[in-house]
Amino acid sequence: MNVGKRLLGSGVMNLADHAVKFAAMFLLTPVLAAGWGGEGDTRYSVWLLLMAFFGMYQFLDLGLGLAAVRFLARAAGKGDTARAADVFVTVRALFNKVALASLALTAAGLLFVPAYVGGGADPVVVRWVIAVYGVSIALKFALAIYTATLKSELRYGAIAIASMLRVAVQTAVMFQLVRSGQGLVAAAILFACAEIGQSLLQFAFALRLAPGAGRGGSRDRALTREVLVYSTTSLGARLSINLKDRIAPFVVERAVALEAVKVFGVAPQLLAKVRDVMNALFGGQFLASFAAADGAGEDGALRQLRFSLKLSAAFAAFAIGGLLSLGEAFVTRWLPPNFVPSVPVLWI
Repeated sequence: MNVGKRLLGSGVMNLADHAVKFAAMFLLTPVLAAGWGGEGDTRYSVWLLLMAFFGMYQFLDLGLGLAAVRFLARAAGKGDTARAADVFVTVRALFNKVALASLALTAAGLLFVPAYVGGGADPVVVRWVIAVYGVSIALKFALAIYTATLKSELRYGAIAIASMLRVAVQTAVMFQLVRSGQGLVAAAILFACAEIGQSLLQFAFALRLAPGAGRGGSRDRALTREVLVYSTTSLGARLSINLKDRIAPFVVERAVALEAVKVFGVAPQLLAKVRDVMNALFGGQFLASFAAADGAGEDGALRQLRFSLKLSAAFAAFAIGGLLSLGEAFVTRWLPPNFVPSVPVLWI
C-alpha cells in the first residue's frame, strides 16, 4: 500500500467534498433565513431543532463505524480476506440491530418531540418530518457497512463523489422548495431521498471492491465482543465532543425561546464547517491507513502518520483564529440583520 499517495488522494477528494458542502451552506442558509426565519416565523428554528434531534441518531451506532473501518483495514493490511469477511458479516449484523434501534427512537420521537418543541410548531408537521427522515436514517444504518468498506480501503474518492452529488441535488431542489413556499415536510422528503440515494450509490461502489466480504464469512462471538469493546471506547471520546452540539438547541429553546434557536444555530454551523475541513484533511482516512500500516508492519508509514497529526494541530489553530477574527464581518454581510446577535455566540 502506498500510504502517502492514498492519503493525498483521499485528502484532496474529501476537501473537494467539504468545499461543495460549504458552498451549499453559504448559498442556502440566507435563503432559509429569509424564507423561514423572518420575524415571528419559527419554521427555521423548528428545522434546526429537528436536525439536532436527528443528529443524536449517530450515537446509536456506539462507534461501530470507526470500529468497522479499523478492523477491516487491519485485515486488508495483513492480506487476510477470511478475517475481512468475518468482520464484514459480524459488523453488518450489528448495524442491522442499530437500524432497528433507530426506528424505535423515531417512534419515541413521534410521541415526545412535538410536545417538547411546543408553541409555534405544528405537531402534525413535526411528526411527518420525524417519520420521513427517521426511516431514511434507519436505511442508512442498514447500508453503513458498505461505507465502512470504502473507508477501510481508503476509497474516500467514491464517498466524496456520492456526497457531492447528494449535496448538489439537495441544494438545487431546496432552493426551489423554499422560494415556492413549500414547508418542512417537503424539505424532509427531499433530504431523506437524497440521503438514501447517497447510501445506495456508496453501496454500488463498495460491491465492486470488497474482497469477498460477506461471502463465506461468519459471525464470530469473540469478534463481536472485540468490536464492541473498541467501538464503545471510541464512542466515549466522541460523546464529549459532539453531544453538546446536539443538546444546545434544545436548551436554548427552553431557556430563551423557540425563535432564538435560529440565531444561536449560526455559530455551530460555522464551527462544524471548520471541523469538516479538519476531517477532510486529517480525519477518518488516518484511522484506516494507520490500521492497515499497523497490520502490515510498515514502520515508515507510521512515522508519516505521526508527522501528519502534528500538522493537523497547527492547521486547527490557524483555522479557528481566522474564524474568530473575521466572523463578525462575515455574518453581518451574509445573513439578515435579525441574525447579527449570533456573533457573540460564535466568539463564546
